[in-house]
Amino acid sequence: MLIDELSDVLARPKFRRYLSVEEAHEFVDAIRELVVIVDDPPERDDPITGDPDDDFLVLLAEAAGAGILVSGETRTSPR
Repeated sequence: MLIDELSDVLARPKFRRYLSVEEAHEFVDAIRELVVIVDDPPERDDPITGDPDDDFLVLLAEAAGAGILVSGETRTSPR
């Protein structure tokens, strides 16, 4: 889901000043070749963060065994 979201976001017109559609596709293709793909984690009913849209990223980081998750969010929520 995360790579698909990256592809969708980079296809938005607001990014044309930074890269062309072709460059965006090439970037996403390069990401696909370089990363270790982890299955999307199952959804949970109980919230993890203050933003339900961010819960997926926390669950994905845990499923991947990531030691660190970098975010632009300024809110924090203890686990």
